[in-house]
Amino acid sequence: MLDSSRFALAAGHPVAAEEGVRVLEAGGSAADAAIAVAFVQGVVDPAKCGIGGWGVATAYEASSRRLTAIDFPGRAGSRVTADMWLSALVEPAYHGYLPRLRGAVNDVGYRAIAVPGAVAGYAELHRLAGSGRFSWGELLAPAIRYAWDGIRIESGVLGAGQPEWDWPGAVGFGDRLATTPASAAVYLPGGSFLRVGDLLRQPALAATLETLAADGPAAFYTGSLAERIAADFDAHGADITADDLAAYRPSVRDALEGAHAGTRIGVPWPPESGVSLLTLLHRLDRRLDGTAALLEEPNLDILVEALELVAVERADRLGDPGSVDVPVDAMRRESGHTTSVVVVDGAGNAVAMNHSLASHGGSGVMTDELGFLYDNCMAGFDIEPGRPNSIAPGKARWSAACPAIAVDAEGAIRLAITGPGATRAIAAVAQGMLAFLDLGHSAAEVASGARIDAHDGMVDLEDSAGDMLQAAVRRLGRDIGWIHPSSAAALYLVTADADGRLEAAADPRRPGGSTARGRLGRV
Repeated sequence: MLDSSRFALAAGHPVAAEEGVRVLEAGGSAADAAIAVAFVQGVVDPAKCGIGGWGVATAYEASSRRLTAIDFPGRAGSRVTADMWLSALVEPAYHGYLPRLRGAVNDVGYRAIAVPGAVAGYAELHRLAGSGRFSWGELLAPAIRYAWDGIRIESGVLGAGQPEWDWPGAVGFGDRLATTPASAAVYLPGGSFLRVGDLLRQPALAATLETLAADGPAAFYTGSLAERIAADFDAHGADITADDLAAYRPSVRDALEGAHAGTRIGVPWPPESGVSLLTLLHRLDRRLDGTAALLEEPNLDILVEALELVAVERADRLGDPGSVDVPVDAMRRESGHTTSVVVVDGAGNAVAMNHSLASHGGSGVMTDELGFLYDNCMAGFDIEPGRPNSIAPGKARWSAACPAIAVDAEGAIRLAITGPGATRAIAAVAQGMLAFLDLGHSAAEVASGARIDAHDGMVDLEDSAGDMLQAAVRRLGRDIGWIHPSSAAALYLVTADADGRLEAAADPRRPGGSTARGRLGRV
């Protein structure tokens, strides 16, 4: 039985979080709330996410104790070839950074776009886990209202102007938003960045969302919106056809499962990075010293070693299992630019979801009069043929997303967690899970706690790392790298204690008023 007075929610924008709370208070499920939040995030934070993007969700149904993975990645169009960008290489990728190509053809513009999966993914989540109290159109209504009425720009991506730091070699944010006249008109009025406090109205996006609400998700893939998208893509040399749009389907299957600290853990399958997360947890299971902090010796040594080994395995093995053989069982046994939402409802159902355009501003492409940006997921592929993450028609590129849900032996939620952060997200989610499940930290402590990443003989530290942590890393014989604040991973989570009392937290590292809302109580 769903109790609408008890729930918890964490999301990457306060306005979106408030709409999720309204859905839950009206008796909606965790899935209903997550969908409403996601649509609103695409309006209030449109350079990070939206209906032109992709995503992945892990969901839990308390009544059946079923953990489900819903993957809706960007998929390469049918016109791509494995070697199409070999001659354009300027600088290869390194530890998740984009390969640099002449003209940045994989990063911005029409050829950077993969078939967007967001609409199909939200629809599948609604079909599988919606409460039945909210129609598809009703969940779109808040986003439509904000698109018509406008939202005040906050100190997030759009309000921050040119970022202090971006991926090495990435196209500048202003240049990205100016890729098409339509995107420049919306996000660079008069040729300048929007300022904090400016009112952003998006009537074209509102009309598009109204079409989606009235005609259903099929409008995006086979209906009136699909016709306009396909015509624009054809006119500008994209690798995506009308048939590619019509053929898009999200992947829905039982979640990939592991065990840690007495809990069942559900995560998404490759090409997402759930298997890397489970591998990390397996390597660290029962090995941490509970009398020491996670980033203190002897725990630090064990953590760094595990992060380094998983980074190597990820680079060597992970890809789209529809195109390559991914050794999931072997990896599991071996010991950005995204936004997120995590919800637990009063019946104990949960959703942890990431959704994104890939880079801030995605491909920079906006179809005239449709009002949304498309992803640049093609930038995430390996341009060398014959590798796990190489380009192929219909293929999804590797992603670091790893939304996770942990439940106890009685089927009660213990933790739902995810977060943005590109390749650093895996390490961040793992450290968050260890901090709660192994070391007993509160949700707030998990979200705000110090974190590291490790790869290639280097340990990356946040700017706040003290002298003692730096000295401990050097004693391990590792070099020190530094994580710029704007590239740090963030965490959004809901925890439940042994009595079922919920606590929600959002990471203070992310600007833009990331918030948590919830009525705390037993589920």
